[in-house]
Amino acid sequence: CGSGDANYRNARIDLRPGGAVVYVEVYAGVLWQRIGIVMRLNTARNHLDVIGVDIDGTTYDPATLPPFLPSDARQAILNALDEVETVVNDLIVQMVLRTGGESYRIVDVNVDDTLLTLIMQ
Repeated sequence: CGSGDANYRNARIDLRPGGAVVYVEVYAGVLWQRIGIVMRLNTARNHLDVIGVDIDGTTYDPATLPPFLPSDARQAILNALDEVETVVNDLIVQMVLRTGGESYRIVDVNVDDTLLTLIMQ
């Protein structure tokens, strides 16, 4: 959202136990649609999966978005789900901390309502 992509704006992350909700405005043809992308840590706690999408306070299964959405809005939301999931997981895999001549990568992620903990090795 900060990379200059004209299709997304005003992103924020709300931490939840075992995952997070990424709120973002998605450009859907002629209007902006605010959505919440509900993500949960996988069992290995090293990858976040999209498990839902919040639209106007109702959470939907990504595979069955509400029928009232115009097709361009539906496609823009599906694209956003894929892109956010890819970017978040690329960040987990690619993040490296270099200190004291050593490099550390994320090996575990813990999330609750107020804290994101990255275990690096």
